[in-house]
Amino acid sequence: MSIQTVTVPASFFRAELRLYSNWQEAVWRELLQNALDAHATRIDVTIARDDTDRVVVTFADDGIGMTRRVLEDVFFALGETTKTAEDTIGGYGRARIITCFAQESYTIATGTLRVTGQGGTYEITEVGEDLPGCTFQIVTVLTGEGEERHLRWALDGLVSGSVFTVPVYVNGHRVWPGERPVRARRILRDGDTEWAKVYVSDGYGSVSVLVGGLLMFRTWIGGGNQVQVDLTPSMARTVLVASRDALREPFRSTLSAFTDALVTNKAKAFETVEPVAVRVHSGGFITSGTDIAPDTDDTIDSDSGCETPDPAVERAAVVAAFAPPRAATAQDTGATPTMVDAYQGEGWAAPVSPIGCDVYLFTDAKKRNTKAVQAWNPYTWGRGGQRRRVLLVWKAALTCAVDALLAGGGTIDWTIGVTFDKDVRANTRRVHAGFVYALNPLDADGRLAYKPFDRASRRVLLAAAIHEVAHTVAADHDEMFATLLTDLYARLDQGAADAAMLAALA
Repeated sequence: MSIQTVTVPASFFRAELRLYSNWQEAVWRELLQNALDAHATRIDVTIARDDTDRVVVTFADDGIGMTRRVLEDVFFALGETTKTAEDTIGGYGRARIITCFAQESYTIATGTLRVTGQGGTYEITEVGEDLPGCTFQIVTVLTGEGEERHLRWALDGLVSGSVFTVPVYVNGHRVWPGERPVRARRILRDGDTEWAKVYVSDGYGSVSVLVGGLLMFRTWIGGGNQVQVDLTPSMARTVLVASRDALREPFRSTLSAFTDALVTNKAKAFETVEPVAVRVHSGGFITSGTDIAPDTDDTIDSDSGCETPDPAVERAAVVAAFAPPRAATAQDTGATPTMVDAYQGEGWAAPVSPIGCDVYLFTDAKKRNTKAVQAWNPYTWGRGGQRRRVLLVWKAALTCAVDALLAGGGTIDWTIGVTFDKDVRANTRRVHAGFVYALNPLDADGRLAYKPFDRASRRVLLAAAIHEVAHTVAADHDEMFATLLTDLYARLDQGAADAAMLAALA
């Protein structure tokens, strides 16, 4: 039996460019990252056209450079990396795909080695001249009019959004980076591990995520704040997706919660309270959905005559891949809550709560023992029948919304909770066991906001349930969230849902 090797065509590498929201900026980011990780003290860039009218980039740094072993065993071995130290930015082993393999051709000069390549085919030769650092000459795929200007603008934007100190010269002219505010306003943690420092200054409503002073990506928010999120280098490979232009969950939700609060309530955004989740054991989490693969038959769009995938099938695939993190994370504070069981005293025998599932009470350390929080402990429901009814109706509304979400298949584990955050009607949190949909049951004056036997109140609770269940898949209020929300409303029979909520009261 002969052993065969997978052949990777040039078209595969070229297609990789589509995985990036802005591949031209990503090319500069990866080249700058390599230079900074190699401890370069100067970077020189030229952007020009060759005789075939293609845009050619020459990127030279005076850093450590690469040995033959690094070239052969790392650079030309996809997924391999030497960047495992805590002070380096890299680590995914993908940079060379978009900087070299996906382009028209490339040459690399480092030490006495010269590399010429096209796609995944390359040749390494020895020369007499010993060149310091590393120089890439890349013949790009760009040929259109003005493309060199666009490439230059991408580099200018990346450098101006960064805060590193290594000088960068483009066609002989210095490009200046930005500045970091003096004091970090928040520390973001995953459990006890710090994963980012957050700096805030006046600006144009943007969020810049950096590692080691180099801009990874930028997003836009409302308001007049410029937010710089400086990731801890040792956590960057955990926090960032492989393309480095987005954050992974749950870090994305934590940052989104902070920036949302920054726009709506700056004082709240800068609070440093200790979050506490009081967990009331009463039956565990609810498992909804089915593991049976959904029917994947295509549906026909009657207007276009084209085959379109069933949105329920697409959603099921997303939900099936949406695994909860290992550690509990409070979405609205960016910190891991202290988990406190409702009864810890010696000799206590916790009664069985009538809700039929675990209940989480989300507050902070200062307010943990207030009357409002204690009143919503399900073990006190013998003295608070109306509170019990509100959460039973909330649970029934969520059951209907979750069933609509999982109409195409997939499973999730979830339960209900209570939040005492005055700025929200409800929120979605992820803990080690699954999703917690927490309702704020109080109005602005601290009184009960819902009347379970009132149809209008039940409609509001159902709308809140649908909204929070949509956040199971879409963390931000973006186009994906809006589409999913519309789909859930279309799939859910609101009359049947109201009947289920009334039945829960029986």
